[in-house]
Amino acid sequence: MHFKANSCRHVLIKKTLQLMKITTILLFSACLTASAGGLAQDVTLSVNNVKLEKIFKEIKKQTGYVFFYDAAVLQGAKSVNVHVKNKSLEGVLKDVLEGQPLDFSIEQKTITIFKKTGYAEGGMPVNYASPPASATPAPVSMITGTVKDAEGKPLAGVSVLIKSSKGVQRGASTGADGSFSVDADAGEVLEFSMIGYQKKSVTVGQSKSLTVIMDIEATLGGEVVVIGYGTQKKRDVIGSISTIKSDVFENPTGSTNFNAQLQGQAAGVSVQSSSGRLGASVDIKVRGLSSISAGTSPLWVIDGVPIVTSTGITNNGSAEQSPMDLINPADILSVDVLKDAAATSIYGSRGSNGVIIVTTKSGKSGKASLNVGYSAGISTLPSQKVGFLLDSKKWFQIKDEAKAAGGLSAYTMNDFYSKKVYATEFLTRQQAEAINNNWVDMGTRQGNFQSANFSASGGNDAARYFVSGLYRKDRSVMPGEDLERYGLRANLDLKPLKSLTMGTKVNVSVSKGNRGKNTSGGTEDGNVSGTAGGFSFLNQVMVPFTPIYSLADPTKYYNPYVENPVATSDPANLVESLDLYRILASVYAEYSIPYVTGLSLRSELSGDIIQANRNFWVSGNIRHDGTYGEDGATTTKNLNYNFYLKYNKNVGNHFLDMVAGTESQKGDQWIRTMRGRNLVGTYQQLGTPSLIDNVFSGLAGESMLKSYFGRANYKYMDKYLAGISVRRDGSSVFTSTYRWGNFVAFSAGWILSDEPFMRRFGTNNFLKLRGSYGQTGNASIPGHLDVT
Repeated sequence: MHFKANSCRHVLIKKTLQLMKITTILLFSACLTASAGGLAQDVTLSVNNVKLEKIFKEIKKQTGYVFFYDAAVLQGAKSVNVHVKNKSLEGVLKDVLEGQPLDFSIEQKTITIFKKTGYAEGGMPVNYASPPASATPAPVSMITGTVKDAEGKPLAGVSVLIKSSKGVQRGASTGADGSFSVDADAGEVLEFSMIGYQKKSVTVGQSKSLTVIMDIEATLGGEVVVIGYGTQKKRDVIGSISTIKSDVFENPTGSTNFNAQLQGQAAGVSVQSSSGRLGASVDIKVRGLSSISAGTSPLWVIDGVPIVTSTGITNNGSAEQSPMDLINPADILSVDVLKDAAATSIYGSRGSNGVIIVTTKSGKSGKASLNVGYSAGISTLPSQKVGFLLDSKKWFQIKDEAKAAGGLSAYTMNDFYSKKVYATEFLTRQQAEAINNNWVDMGTRQGNFQSANFSASGGNDAARYFVSGLYRKDRSVMPGEDLERYGLRANLDLKPLKSLTMGTKVNVSVSKGNRGKNTSGGTEDGNVSGTAGGFSFLNQVMVPFTPIYSLADPTKYYNPYVENPVATSDPANLVESLDLYRILASVYAEYSIPYVTGLSLRSELSGDIIQANRNFWVSGNIRHDGTYGEDGATTTKNLNYNFYLKYNKNVGNHFLDMVAGTESQKGDQWIRTMRGRNLVGTYQQLGTPSLIDNVFSGLAGESMLKSYFGRANYKYMDKYLAGISVRRDGSSVFTSTYRWGNFVAFSAGWILSDEPFMRRFGTNNFLKLRGSYGQTGNASIPGHLDVT
């Protein structure tokens, strides 16, 4: 839907905001009421033989007090019976812990459970043991401080746990202004924790006053998503972006392409397999069809490289093998799908069908790690009930009835062979009725796959690395078809200077596959194309009385020119091999400008090169017109260069994030094809044919793109969001009159409730109203208005 300024939509938006604001106020009031009610210190309990953990949870539910304890402390504790009504919190705790080797302390709204230091005879607990007279106790100090978030705002309700070497644990929590105070010994550790934030530990030293900064957990409000030419916090994204994490791709699967695993993972993304063939391309649409004449596939960007998604090489009667299967799914860190105008307009003309950004893993500072994995599986066609298949007698009976209905005589074998001009062997009806073959079973087999991969990562602040390798072999359910792949990746990040970061990502992969056929033709022309066979042939052509081998000579195939899919899938009669070699590489350097906080320059150079070699050979045993061969090769290159500035600045309640730069792209393809008949020799290759049908070699698909782009995102009070992106594209595929085009999109949003507030009341969601609109020339880019 387009987000345009007209009175009806203004009314709709105004009403929506009023309704959501009222809802938020009611939710806030309800939460405060529930919270206030939970602060009462009277407890009512009636339970029998219940563990302490459940008692603590119920007390927390009734009072709002937080419990701190080490799980090991409760080991050996007895289950208890408690029956109290409106009894004080302290009295209930004494009853619960009576006869237990445990004690408690209450400080502010925190209850700390700890083990007593000694036991009397018979296992009864006693009070704390007094220290020996000669011992000098460590000095105890009052530690005060404030806990804040990364933007300097105080955090209320943060739990402060004192981890003592004596085994005694105490705790506190921060007030509304983020302040806390605890008694702690020198050398003890204060652990700060809060849902939605990373834990932080501070060792007590000489300072009596602390300021602690806590970072948001990356899995919640601090989650970062990849957008065009940069990243952004997910909570600040106004455009429509879906993120799929690495765990989706790490699970073993029978799919040969990682993009098939996107199915069902992102709203508005349609994923359909073009064929059941190994390595076949996957058709992906983002928010439906955007054109009925131009391309509808999204732009794919892997580690900043706009990649090639098709080899362009011909496959007679076979589904094209996609170069996407050369990407190792285990290398993927995340996939971000940019879906609307606000998100995709930064990519200009290439982003009109959506943008899918793939980010691979990088090394982390710290101890080196090594992961090795192996998986295997089998694949079969869905089980079929043979009962619905006709046997030969029933097949002839139906044919007889059909002819009788037209006043004709019974069906004969002459009727059956009338269009099979290239048949070499003929059955009588009596012979045919005695044969019953299930061609779905006879023409298929059980498939399988096995996959092995490894990855190693590590590094330090100056250098980080991630190296991985993949080997996978697939065996199709269709005879004569298999796919074998090898891959190696190396991602390296360096920081030679404090203000300079640079690195490279290189992926080298190879696949070798034998392609099967999938056409129902060839029965009337003697398989002159050499493409007859496959699952379509089994379903649409085969009848139950067709034998595999000749009745006269079992060492030969029955009617190999017209109706024998076993003969056409025999590697001795047909070869359709395709070898793919791919290098996907990028280098980058980013320099932070001294004395200008938040300003940096980034330069990226990347390339995607694919070499595809195809050999097609058909024996005269299954082609009536003699042997036939084709040889084809394509070299596809795509080079890309980006140079841009990044700037982000936070001043008080204002935050600005900007990107501006230029991009250049060049792509081309060199194609070589040769076709010939009456091949010389016995090798399964074109060789030197007696008859040459076609020879071609030349450049195709050459294109160049020059672009200038910019984006600015503004945030006020961490609540109000606005953004604009502008791009100017110049493409060589258009004439000089129409070569340049402008792409503009703007968006705005309002976070009705911030994430930390919502998390405090038990949910990870936040409310956001957002809208976007894009324009290029006189045509609008699809925008959106939604609430999340």
